[in-house]
Amino acid sequence: MRACACLLIIVPLLGATQFSPSPLDSNTIGSARWKRWTEPKDSVVAHRLAPHLSPELNVDVVVIPPRGGGAPPQKKGFCPYHFVLSLKTPFYFGLWYALNVYYNIVNKKLMNRLPLPVTLGTIQLLVGSIYVYFSWMTNIRSRPDAKFHGDSAVRSVGMYHGLGQIFSMVSMNAGSISFTHIVKALEPFFSAGVSAVVFKKLMNPVVYSTLIPVVSGVGIACLKDLSFTWLGFVTALGSNAVFACRAVFSKMILTSSNISAPNLYGLVTIEAFKFALPLVLLELFFSPAPLTSMWDDAVSASDGSTLALFKSIVFSGLFHYLNNEVMYLALNNVHPVTLAVGNTMKRVFIIVASVLVFQTQVSTTTAVGSTIGILGVLLYSLTKQHYEKLEAIGK
Repeated sequence: MRACACLLIIVPLLGATQFSPSPLDSNTIGSARWKRWTEPKDSVVAHRLAPHLSPELNVDVVVIPPRGGGAPPQKKGFCPYHFVLSLKTPFYFGLWYALNVYYNIVNKKLMNRLPLPVTLGTIQLLVGSIYVYFSWMTNIRSRPDAKFHGDSAVRSVGMYHGLGQIFSMVSMNAGSISFTHIVKALEPFFSAGVSAVVFKKLMNPVVYSTLIPVVSGVGIACLKDLSFTWLGFVTALGSNAVFACRAVFSKMILTSSNISAPNLYGLVTIEAFKFALPLVLLELFFSPAPLTSMWDDAVSASDGSTLALFKSIVFSGLFHYLNNEVMYLALNNVHPVTLAVGNTMKRVFIIVASVLVFQTQVSTTTAVGSTIGILGVLLYSLTKQHYEKLEAIGK
């Protein structure tokens, strides 16, 4: 309970904190002042630094170019500010991993008691919507501009998010957590395809070839998985496709507007809830047992406590929202394909944790296939970075 309360405070503050690189550090200013007093005035070039300095330093500073032309040399040293910035993205990924592992365990335990994946997934979106509205009403974070409410691009991302949530919930309900996340390791494959179509930019063929072991490894793992079901397999693939679209189109909105990543995810969650709500009626209509009977069984499985079951539902919704909001913070700092790779590495932790908690039996073939797929993702990431550096050098 205490840990959850701390996260409810920390995550909104992370979203409200804006980091931006300093346009000019103290080394540059110090170097400029030193040049001002050590060179003849008839060889100087005036350079106004006022836009980058505080009002009390609004002065003309003279910078001397070195003999032979070129930019003046600048002293480089350890900068605590930039060091902290360098830790920002790894911190987001670490927090995202921890929240996601906890969410998946709580979520699976909840579905074991109340097997209504669409209804529970939609309630989780509702809890997230209430949470984000509360953070806006209490000014924990600033509200997004009114123009983003109901924006067609945001609605589209909300649809992708809602579909991905429903597909993921159905897949985990149909099989084990480990099986679902083995299949979802294919996300970089879908992300690369969507990025190529949307951004009209193809990667080197060698990069695409590294996806072969990813696909092969997942295929081998699914071949002998003891919890394999076609429903779980198809819906896991569907979640890969729509989540890849969610990441790419979210990145387009973040890079083309001034909306923050947490506020964008808040609006996306609200739109996703609106999209998923009608699907709840379909699930309840085709449910093999009445809702009241299933609820009573779930309460009995919760030690006869309605409050305990209600808390599980609320906490699953909170952790679903928080882990995805931190994911959006990470997305704001990396490429969608990089996020997909990080998402796949996250699944290693989820698979291991689920096997330990639920005592899931894993065949040797499944373990070997999972290892091949995950190593393939690592190879894909390294190869992609290598060719991106070569492309940057070529420019």
